[in-house]
Amino acid sequence: MLIGEDFEKIQFDLFGLNLMDPNAFIGDTLIFIVALILARKVKNFGIDTPFFKNWYWFFIIFGTGFFVGGLGHLFYGYVELAGKYPPLYLGIISVVFIEKAMVSLLSKESIRNLLNRLIIIKLFVALFVATLVFIYADLSKDPTIALRVTSINATIGSAYALVYLGIKFAKSITPSFHYLWLAVVAMLPAAVVQSNKISFHQWFDRNDVSHVFLILSAIIYYLAILGLAGKIKTDIKSVS
Repeated sequence: MLIGEDFEKIQFDLFGLNLMDPNAFIGDTLIFIVALILARKVKNFGIDTPFFKNWYWFFIIFGTGFFVGGLGHLFYGYVELAGKYPPLYLGIISVVFIEKAMVSLLSKESIRNLLNRLIIIKLFVALFVATLVFIYADLSKDPTIALRVTSINATIGSAYALVYLGIKFAKSITPSFHYLWLAVVAMLPAAVVQSNKISFHQWFDRNDVSHVFLILSAIIYYLAILGLAGKIKTDIKSVS
C-alpha cells in the first residue's frame, strides 16, 4: 500500500508501441462496457419520456468519456496531456443529462423551464472554466487542477438532482429514488481515496478504486430508473 504519493506508472511495449497505464485502460473500459449495458437496458424499457431518454444518453456519454480517457492513459506517451481534455469535457456534459432527467419529473412547467435554462448556463460556464484551465494552468505539474472543475460541476448537479430531487421524488413518485442519493454516498469512499492518494497496489491504484465505486454508482442509478419503469408499467396495466 502507498499513501500520499502515487506508484510509478506501468509501461510496456506492444506491437512496437510504447504504452502506459494498462490498469487504468482496463478500468475505464469496464466502466464503458457497464454503461453501454445499462443504456441498452434503459432503452429496452420502451418508455418514451424525457426522463428515460436523458438517462440513456447519460450512460452513453458517461461511458464514452471513460473509454476515451482510458485511451488517453494508454497512449499517454504519444498524446500526453491532450488526451485528458476530451474525457473531462465529456464528463462535464454527461452531468447535464442527469440534471435534465430529474428536472423533467417536476410538475410545474415554469420551474422545469427555468431549471433547464440554468442547467445549460452551468454547462457553458463549466466548459468555459475548463478551457481556461487547459490553456493557462500548468497541468504537467498538477493534472488534478482540471479534475477540480469536473468535480465541482458534478457536485453541484448531484446535490440538487440526485440528493434533493432524489429524496423529494422518493416520497412523491417511487421509493426507488432513494437509490439516487445512496449512489452519491457510495462515491464518498472514492473521494477519500483520491484526495489522500491511497493506492493498494501498482496494479490497483487510487484510480482503480474509484473505478469500482463509479461502476457501483452507475448500477445504483439504474436501480432507481428500474423502479420508476416498473411503477409506470404497473400503472398502465391497472388502468387497462
